[in-house]
This record gives sequence, C-alpha cells and structure tokens, in this order.
Amino acid sequence: MEIKKYQKWTALVLVLCMLFSMTGCADEEKEAKQSFSKEDTWVVYWYLCGSDLESNYGAATADLNEMMQVKLPENVKVVIQTGGASKWQNDQVKTDRIQRYEYSGDTLTLKDETEQASMGDPETQPIMMRIRSNFAETVEAAIDGKLDTAEIDWDPRSALGVVLAAKGYPTSPEKGAVITLPENTADSRIFHAGTKTDEQGRVVVSGGRVLCAVGLGSPLAQAQMMAYKLADGVKFDGMQMRRDIGWRAINR
Repeated sequence: MEIKKYQKWTALVLVLCMLFSMTGCADEEKEAKQSFSKEDTWVVYWYLCGSDLESNYGAATADLNEMMQVKLPENVKVVIQTGGASKWQNDQVKTDRIQRYEYSGDTLTLKDETEQASMGDPETQPIMMRIRSNFAETVEAAIDGKLDTAEIDWDPRSALGVVLAAKGYPTSPEKGAVITLPENTADSRIFHAGTKTDEQGRVVVSGGRVLCAVGLGSPLAQAQMMAYKLADGVKFDGMQMRRDIGWRAINR
C-alpha cells in the first residue's frame, strides 16, 4: 500500500511539473511573438571550421552542400567564415585564406578574404615579434568589444622567421627528442609550436613544426642573419630547417 501511495504522489508531482512547463513555454512563445515580426531581418553567423574531418573526409563540405539545398526566407541571410582545415574537399574554399561568404538562399557569394592569421602559424610569429606594445591589452580590448580604441606600437624593422622541424617531417615526424635552447635576445626570439615538457621537466619535440626562430633587422638581410644565428643555437636529434628563407625578398 505504501509503495502504491508513493507512486501516486510521484505521478501527481510529474503531472504538475509538466503543466507548469507547458505554461512557461506558452508564455515564452507569446513573448517571442510579441518581440519579433515578419519584417525583421535575421543574419546567422556560421564558423565553418574544417579540421581533420574536412581534410580527410570532406565533412564540412558536406555540411555546406546540405545548407545550400535549403531555401531561405527573404529576410534571412547566412554569413559563413571558413578556416581550420589543411585541405578542403571542394574547389571554392581556399586553404591559405580566411574567407567570408554570404548565402541568401540561392547563391554563395564571397564577400571578403584575408590571409590566415593564426597566432600559432610561422607566418604570424614574425609579425608578433614586431609588436612593441602590450599585446595582452590589445587582446583584452578585442574581448571587451573595444578593439577600435586599441593602439599597437609596431617596430619599423623587418622580421623573418625560420621554422625548425622534427626528423621525418612532414610525412612522419618523430617525437620525444630533447631540445637545447639558446637565450633570446632583444632582436631575436624563439617561438614554440610543437613542444612540451616531459616528466623530467625537459623541453621535448611533440609535433612536426617544432620551433620558429625569428629575427628583427633593417634591412631584411639583417633580420635573416639574426634569425639564423638564433636557429643555429637550437639543438635536438634530427632537426631540419631550410637555409633559403627570405632570399627572394632580399634579392629584389
């Protein structure tokens, strides 16, 4: 009897919860209808991050194709920003660019594009080297929506970066090699990419592109010399690097 009585009370509580939930949903729906009208314009922002699922299997391309089969209302637009894939399984999205498209229900239109700007990329690290002001304050301003008030103090000199890669890179990079690092200077600095510390506290290789040695100088040949001087001070088993970085720009 006690069990049945308990079950009845439980059922009653569940029914009451459902009724209150339905009432709440009805109120929310009523408020939504009062807040928006058919004349409102809607813009949906979609970051289409490809990742390895796109590079290997075309997953992001499949999502994009599926979306383009949807007929949108006239007052709805979708803004699509691409990024994050080493290879795209379509002929439209570029790997080396950040692109922003607009989809309005019938066509996909490229609105703007720029070079990749990941802070972990070797193309970006020389630019970071030229920042003399407090970059953390610039990032905080961006987070707070006040980037238009931020100012960056740039070093006018050229910067050049040399990537130090692991043994077996790019096909099968070997990990675990212990790294010996030189001291940074006012005009040269090591940027870490594929590194980590092991159980003994040593810096070891953990990826293909391991480090980037960046030098500052004017003219560019001076920056090149500083970068290679620093790079030559790095030691780990199987280390490899190109010796021709910057030659086209220097020979212009």
